[in-house]
Amino acid sequence: MSEQEYSQFLFEKHDQNKFDKYEELVDFKGFKLPNDKNQTKYLLDEDEGWCDLNGCYYNSLGQPSGWIILSKDGKKYIRFNQNKEFIEEQENKYYQNEQFNAKHLVQNQQKHKNLKDEEEQQQKQQSKQENRKQQNQSNQSNQKNQDHQRKQKYNKQKDQEHEKAKIQDTSEKDQEQDQEEDLYVVKIDQQLPKETKNTNDNPKTNDQEGRQRNRRDKKQNDRNRKKQNKDDQNDDNQESKKYYILNIYEISLSKEDFIKYLIEECKIQEKSIIEYHENILKLALEKDAIKLYRLNRKQQTDKVQQFIVST
Repeated sequence: MSEQEYSQFLFEKHDQNKFDKYEELVDFKGFKLPNDKNQTKYLLDEDEGWCDLNGCYYNSLGQPSGWIILSKDGKKYIRFNQNKEFIEEQENKYYQNEQFNAKHLVQNQQKHKNLKDEEEQQQKQQSKQENRKQQNQSNQSNQKNQDHQRKQKYNKQKDQEHEKAKIQDTSEKDQEQDQEEDLYVVKIDQQLPKETKNTNDNPKTNDQEGRQRNRRDKKQNDRNRKKQNKDDQNDDNQESKKYYILNIYEISLSKEDFIKYLIEECKIQEKSIIEYHENILKLALEKDAIKLYRLNRKQQTDKVQQFIVST
């Protein structure tokens, strides 16, 4: 610091009342007075203090707190306390000049640009995270559906194999029993001629023959009846596996009323209704399914809106 750098300075009197009303600056950290024709901008330092055009310095509470003397070139200042004692010498940060304004304007624009870039980057990051989250949820949902379909297919195949093995086992047992009965009948037939050679006129022998014949006929009838029951059971099994699905798009009746409607109004036999839940109806007979489908295609009632036949 030299005397040539600074002009002669008088320690002016502070006037803190002129700062009672002020307007804060937008681009800089400071304020201006509303009735100031020169639109002087008072810049705040790191302690929230400032100085006026007379060099009077005020602290953050607006109280007098020393003086500021600006160098002749406007680049530096020296600061004195309230007792007029020297405190420091620093680069100018209290008074405006073109170089100061341009520098702070660029800094302020860069600051706003950085903030905007950060916000855009955060939004892009959030968008990417949301997309990844939705993709993961979609993949998990598809995986669950695929696992469910594979499980259903496996269970259906397993049930079919079990049913097939059961039918085969029953068939083998019936075959063995039929063979045993056939052997028994052949044995009886082989014994009958020997017994009737010398007993044609013996009533006791004739009665024995009749009883044996009756037993044989009964065995044969039982065997035929079992075979018929077996055929009927196989037919029932095949019939139960084959059914016709009707998809119901809209219905306003309860389950009991809907079944009653099918039986009474549509003339569907109760034993033909295999299953009904939600919007699915299963019928055992194709004719009933087609009849119901055609009936409701024509009428379009509010009770049963529409059916689609599929096997």
